[in-house]
Amino acid sequence: MASEWLQFVKAHKSVRLPSGALDLKAISKLYHERGYDPAPLTSKLPERWFAAMKAGIDKRSDVRNPYAIVKNIWARLTPAKRAEIRAREAKGEYFKYDLPLPDDRSTRGVGTLRMVKPFKLAEVQVNLSLTDYLAALKSGLFSKMKRQDGTIALVARCKSENKNCNIFIDKVT
Repeated sequence: MASEWLQFVKAHKSVRLPSGALDLKAISKLYHERGYDPAPLTSKLPERWFAAMKAGIDKRSDVRNPYAIVKNIWARLTPAKRAEIRAREAKGEYFKYDLPLPDDRSTRGVGTLRMVKPFKLAEVQVNLSLTDYLAALKSGLFSKMKRQDGTIALVARCKSENKNCNIFIDKVT
């Protein structure tokens, strides 16, 4: 496994930072995007289940690392549910993405309220003018978050035992 990674780094030694040093972060991203993984999925995660979940998250979400999310979902499953998934995988059954879809509601202004009841999650997505966006940024209540499309959103998160609430603010240009 380690030799596979070293060979991959040697093959991509042209990926460098402006200072001339190897850009290991970019090489690692390429490594995972091309399907390599230092720990094989078969050792811990059922391949078909994992592939279905990862594909569903990729299609329905803009998260940066769906692999980590699927691993987190697997870790939170009960031992009985894991055994059931492994048994279905052993029979050769194919899986489909089965996480609950969000209930999205448009607001009267420009924005969306998203609710996912099984996850006790509520998110609000709003779009503000540049001046209002800058005022929200200066308030200190929000931190910056880079989206996959390269835009910067402001985000405030609140997590408790009862529920998770997130606020996302984008600027309208």
